[in-house]
Amino acid sequence: MSNRIMKFSYNEYRNIIKLIQQFLPIIDFAAVKLTMNKFCVIRHDIEFSIDRAARLAEVENDLGISTTYTVQLRNNTYNALSEKNIKLIHYIKSLGHCIALHQNPPLMPEKDLKKYVLKDIETLEHYYGFEVDRYAFHRPKQDQLAMY
Repeated sequence: MSNRIMKFSYNEYRNIIKLIQQFLPIIDFAAVKLTMNKFCVIRHDIEFSIDRAARLAEVENDLGISTTYTVQLRNNTYNALSEKNIKLIHYIKSLGHCIALHQNPPLMPEKDLKKYVLKDIETLEHYYGFEVDRYAFHRPKQDQLAMY
């Protein structure tokens, strides 16, 4: 057995998507219906690099799929509101992908959590200039999951 670490490659990702497409339709969250029994939804949480996310978005665009890219407003490795990154987010969106908030909220009561998330969405919408209609929690706490 090898202890070899597999490194990510865009070509390998392209092959994985092609394999999925042979068996499942890749659709957006908004297109999911309760009557569907087979589908694939893809979400990318941008943890480290909007530049790399943009490259991945190009690969997916070449393959004819759209996915969701979630952006953290508060992140130690990138500034979601820098001029460069705002342009990259617009580029990802122009390729047909959705942009969402990737939220890492502190533990708080449900009513305060909703306000917290909505305020961050409002901030992204203000700086990005388009609607952000979805969000995903980053490593949600058990209590937060129980709210939904």
